[in-house]
Amino acid sequence: MKHTVSTAIRIGVLVILLTLVVIPMSAIQAGSDQALSQLQARAIANLRIRSGPGTEYDQIGSIPFGTIFTAKGRNEAADWLFIEYNQIEGWVAGWYTTVYGDVSSLPVHGSTSSPPQPPPPASGVTATTTVDLRMRSGPGTSYDALGFVPYGTTVPVLNRNEAANWLYVSYAGREVWIAAWYTEISGSLNSVPTPGNSSSQPTPSPTAPPPTAQPPAAQVTATTQAYLRMRSGPGTEFDQVGLIPVLATVGVQQRNADSSWLLVAYDNTQGWIAAWYTVITGNLQSAPVAGGDVGPIPGEGPPYTVHLSNVGPHLRAIYALGQSLGNNPHAFSKVGDSDTYNESFLQTFDLNTYVLGQYAYLERVIQHFKGSFLRLGPSAGEGYSSAIVLSTFWADPRICEPEEFPLVCEYRLHRPSIAIIMLRSDYTWGGGEELYLYDLDVIVKWSLEYGVIPVLSTLPDMVPPLGNVGPVNEAIRSIAAKYNVPLWDLQASTHWLPSYGVDETSHLTSTDNRFIDSDESSWRRDLGMHVRNLQTLEVLDILLNEVIAPD
Repeated sequence: MKHTVSTAIRIGVLVILLTLVVIPMSAIQAGSDQALSQLQARAIANLRIRSGPGTEYDQIGSIPFGTIFTAKGRNEAADWLFIEYNQIEGWVAGWYTTVYGDVSSLPVHGSTSSPPQPPPPASGVTATTTVDLRMRSGPGTSYDALGFVPYGTTVPVLNRNEAANWLYVSYAGREVWIAAWYTEISGSLNSVPTPGNSSSQPTPSPTAPPPTAQPPAAQVTATTQAYLRMRSGPGTEFDQVGLIPVLATVGVQQRNADSSWLLVAYDNTQGWIAAWYTVITGNLQSAPVAGGDVGPIPGEGPPYTVHLSNVGPHLRAIYALGQSLGNNPHAFSKVGDSDTYNESFLQTFDLNTYVLGQYAYLERVIQHFKGSFLRLGPSAGEGYSSAIVLSTFWADPRICEPEEFPLVCEYRLHRPSIAIIMLRSDYTWGGGEELYLYDLDVIVKWSLEYGVIPVLSTLPDMVPPLGNVGPVNEAIRSIAAKYNVPLWDLQASTHWLPSYGVDETSHLTSTDNRFIDSDESSWRRDLGMHVRNLQTLEVLDILLNEVIAPD
């Protein structure tokens, strides 16, 4: 039998060699020419295939995140690629791809000109995008997304909302809304009309009365790029004390240690604002760092106070829907990246390698949700992001259905009543917060559709200079408020820890996969993962008492 198989293999190899020998050189040359006019590309997001090079064209197919496909041509600007995928030829946005080779070597396909742009309005005001900016049907993130205006595109501003933080513009033959804080404005927005006003009538500035004292010329200033809350301390966990309108310039009096929060005065009110929503003029490092006498310092209160909001009887409707769909009242799911996939996160409670110490009352929670602590379903994994859990490319084909992405696969398989969600963004270019906001919105919608209570956790602070989680956490808080779902502010709980409770790679600090809380090992309370484990139990305990099994 072995001799027969061996002979068959040798005959097969000989046939292949003979076939290669008789291929005409002309065919080889033709293949080479074709290869020169084509390149391989990889999708770095879920891509829509369109019938033409622009978001105004119809969608005719899609390409999952991470897929390799063939680029056969480009438009003149080289920002749209003519591709072939699954026997479909069409166009995809080039800025959401990684092309292996020189894009300019691709032939220009079809028309060599972009859709005609309408002339700018009489005011001459234009906006140039500083990111790949999402277009919307109305002035706010709650309106439908209609595509993107590519980075560096200049569009005429036709209108604006009263606050001047959303602009009505013309792009590729369409009139849409875009976020003003992701653009550079040429001209005066005060001359741009608001809806319902005559375009010939300038609109007064929407800003509030100016500060009582203008900062001296040499002082560091900050110009707001959105409506900003003023807070009593340098963090979102502090109370709101005022509001500053968009495009207001204020003097910077002090800053916190990592320059992410600024102490300013506006309209006779002193407070802290988020630096990442401002444009700084001057050397910010010259501003003094706040001392202990300026506002309360996070972490001076009880170290294990869980910062959980948006919990109440309204969640019982979500839970009841889940029960009607067959969800398990004793199950919860984990949705997240390496800090969630890590064996130090929660697994100890199914392995019985824990000592609750003063938190013995949480044993009821452990017993109620037994089996979910150790589980690592398809919605958690190393490097998982908001985009990955919504991508069919990352779904495990052994357990997930075709066209099913990891989040839905987990909900179908595990049937949880609660989802603990802490996701980072994989959008590393500017404007990633808005794309992350969109992803998180979809994640919450799917959770509610499946009757799963989504608990949205903020991210712990990152060690400089790795990054700033401020904009991402603001997006998390925004979505939690929009859908009135539980918000767990882990950032506020870990900010007081050494190095914010994270290591040099900005992962939560831990020693092993055991949870020990006793007088002999109280030092573990300085670890970020220890705090997250404990507060996860507390979050589940609150939901168990108020929603799943209320008295």
